[in-house]
Amino acid sequence: MGLNLKDKTIFVFGTGEAAGQFVNLNKEIKVDFYLDNDKTKWGSEFMGSPVKSPAYLESFSKGEVYIFISSMYFPEIRKQLIGMGFQEYIHFQYGLNNLEYSNRFKNELKDKHKGERVFLIGNGPSLTIGDLDLLKNEFTFAANKIFLSYENTEWRPTYYFLLDDLMAKSTIEALYSMEEPIFFSSRIEQILDKTQLKSQNVHWIEPIESRELEVENQIFSEELSYYYSEGSTVMYLMIQMAVYMGFEEIYFLGLDFSYNKSKEDLVYGGFKILEYEGKAEHFHPKYREKGEQFYSPNVQKIYAGYSKALRVLKEKNIKVANCSRSTELDIFPRIKLEEIIK
Repeated sequence: MGLNLKDKTIFVFGTGEAAGQFVNLNKEIKVDFYLDNDKTKWGSEFMGSPVKSPAYLESFSKGEVYIFISSMYFPEIRKQLIGMGFQEYIHFQYGLNNLEYSNRFKNELKDKHKGERVFLIGNGPSLTIGDLDLLKNEFTFAANKIFLSYENTEWRPTYYFLLDDLMAKSTIEALYSMEEPIFFSSRIEQILDKTQLKSQNVHWIEPIESRELEVENQIFSEELSYYYSEGSTVMYLMIQMAVYMGFEEIYFLGLDFSYNKSKEDLVYGGFKILEYEGKAEHFHPKYREKGEQFYSPNVQKIYAGYSKALRVLKEKNIKVANCSRSTELDIFPRIKLEEIIK
C-alpha cells in the first residue's frame, strides 16, 4: 500500500457512509477505533469497533497512531487535528480511496516531470491558436472545452482536466473521443460511461471543498493520490498537479480572470447556476451554447486559491509567471510569452 501501518493504532474519523465505503474498499486495514465529534455516538460501535471522542487520541503519543479522515467534513476535521498537533501525511490523511489505487497513482505521477517546465492553459478570450501552436513541443495542461481549438491546430495538451459536472454533461461526446491522458473529478463518475472513453490513461481523483474564504485557510493538496482541493476553478487543481509532478517552472496562458457578467451574477462566497445568454467570454465563439447552464464564478474563492498557490510556489522555489496576452489577475508576475519561447 505504500503506508507503513505496522504497530500503529488505526483510527477512522467518521462514522457515516464515507467511513463505511473506505473500510469496505480497504479490508486489509484493521480499524481499532472510530472517532466522531457527535457525543451521542461515543461509547457505541461502528462496523465492529468502538466509537470514541477525538480527545481519546490524547491517550497515545503522536507516533503511535494513524488516522484516516473519512467524512464530508474533511476540511474542518483536518483543521481540528492540526490544532491538536497532528501533521497531515505523517499522522493522518484523507481516507476515501482504495489505498492500492492511491499507491499506483503516486508511483506513476509523483515527480514524473521533476525539474521541467509546464504551461497551464486557461480558456480566456486572450488565448489564440497561434500561441497554442508555439507550445507543440512543451508540456501543457488544459481543461474543459479546449478541444474546440483542435480543428485549427496540431497542438494537443499533455494532460487534460475536467471537474465540472455541468461541463461534463455538455461535452460528453467530445470527452469520449479524446486520446490524451485525462484527470476527472470523481464527482462526474456517474455521468460518463467509462467503456466509451477512448483515452487509455484516465485518472479519477477525489475532491474536497473548504468553505473558508481567507487565503491562510485555503487547502493546497500535496498528495493528489488522496484528494485534490477545489478552488472553484479547474486551474487550481492544475497548479496542484504541476507541483505534484515535480515541475519547477509554471507558466500561465489564457488566464485572463475577466468575467463578462454583472456584479449580481458573480458569486462572493457561494455558488449559483446561470444560463448562458450569448456574450462571448472565452477563446472560442461557440464555447457555450445559448441557454447552456454553468456555475457562476466564485471570484473571492478563486482569488484566495491563487493567492495560496503563490505562497506554496514561493516556499518550494518554483518559478511562476503569467504570460497571458491580457489578464486582470494581479497575483502572479507577468512575462511575455516570447521571452520564454525563444
